[in-house]
Amino acid sequence: TTPTKLGSSLPANMKPIVKMEVLPKSEMAWLSVLSADQFNVLRDKGTEAPGFSEKTPGELEYELKRQFKSKYPTEGAYACAGCGSALYYAKSKVGARLN
Repeated sequence: TTPTKLGSSLPANMKPIVKMEVLPKSEMAWLSVLSADQFNVLRDKGTEAPGFSEKTPGELEYELKRQFKSKYPTEGAYACAGCGSALYYAKSKVGARLN
């Protein structure tokens, strides 16, 4: 089963890096935790521009391609950028077998 809380039954090598013990309560507090782009998507219901994550250093798809030579790694777990909770395993991601 896919865990809903950080660390609940995740193998050690699949734990997300960031875990927030206490979530921010105000929008200003979220702005101090998230990048402007993350805030737009997670708090303002925005969307990324096409290709943004793949072309921008520090963003998810860019870093996956740099580290794994694919934006669809088959190992690890994706985590929420806001709270650090594990969302799903890479092996279950749609397109995980495509490059």
